[in-house]
Order: sequence, then C-alpha cells, then structure tokens
Amino acid sequence: MPAIFNEARRAEIRQSLLAAGFDLMRERGLRRLTIDEVTSRAGIAKGTFYSFFPSKEEFVYQIVVKGRTRVATELEELADRAGGKIDRAAFESWLSRMWRDGAELYRAVGVDGWRYLSEKWPRERSFSPDVDRETSEWILSKLDGVSPHADWRTFANLQKAIAMLYLNEENVHADALDATVGIIIDAMARALFDPEPSSPVPAPPSQPR
Repeated sequence: MPAIFNEARRAEIRQSLLAAGFDLMRERGLRRLTIDEVTSRAGIAKGTFYSFFPSKEEFVYQIVVKGRTRVATELEELADRAGGKIDRAAFESWLSRMWRDGAELYRAVGVDGWRYLSEKWPRERSFSPDVDRETSEWILSKLDGVSPHADWRTFANLQKAIAMLYLNEENVHADALDATVGIIIDAMARALFDPEPSSPVPAPPSQPR
C-alpha cells in the first residue's frame, strides 16, 4: 500500500525528486537518467515516485515546467516592482539570467534527448509554433517601450535559436557559445525596442538566362 503524505510533505517530496532529477541529468544526460537513481538520491522509495509522476517523460517535462515557472515569476515580480513594465536594460538582464540557467537544462537534455522527448511528448510540449504566440505576447506585455514594429514571431524564433544552440553544443564552437547567445539576446532587444524594423536583406540579382 502506498504511503500517505499530507500536502506539505507531498510538496517537499515532489521538489526533492525534481531537484534530484535535474542534478542527475546535468551529470549523466537525459538518456542515462533512471528512476532508480532519482529516488535513491532523493531518499524516496521507487514506488512512491509513481504516485507523483506517471512516467519518466512526464517527470522531465515537470522539470522543464519548474524552470519556466521560476523565470516567469521573476519577470512578473520585476514588472510589478517597476510599476507594471520593465525597461530594455532590465529585460536584457532578465533574459541573460534566464538563459544562463536554461542553458544547464538544454545542455543536460542534449539534441538526442530532445528528439526522444519530442517523440514522447504531445506537440504542444515541444517547439510547437502553436503555443508560441501566447507566451511571447505575455512577455512583450511586460516590457516598456516596445516598438510598434516588434514581431512576436521574430522574438520566438530567436529564443528557439538559443535553445537549439545549447541542445547542439557538441556540434558548435562551444568556447564561443555564450558569446554567441549574448549577440542573439542583443538582436532580440533591437528587434523589440528599436523604433524602425531592420532593413530587409536585398534579393540577389537575377541571373541572365
């Protein structure tokens, strides 16, 4: 018979499992993560794990959700302290912190792990364009001075570009990765705050027939 815990104890156990899972993913990668190791590190019986998470894939998704919730809460609090919206400098600082921490998760999952999860998760849990608009427009609603030319799709694509870089770290120049991310964050800020949209890239001249 599974153990019965009060609400506070359940919350404590759940957080212990998520923290242990994240630490183990950073150490071993997603594909080598096992429920036995997670429960052993958290000091929880293996059977108890399944009263919190029905599968390894759902467990990893909840680790992702925990990270997203934390950074969203930070943005909400920053905006509240600033009177409802944050300026460009505060946004860039928040985004840099978000990706400094988010990089750990994407590096831990890796590109092979992400492919595996994408096969197991519903589409809306992966890099689905279907859910980008709500998230992106919510973030933009917390920013003061956003240009009328700002396009949430460009912002979403640049965010995904960073995620893909960290997922594919073994296939890029890792020693320049953080600097590259900094350049992309700067590009995001310019795309959102600069008064005029970037000039379009001119089409190549037509070739004579």
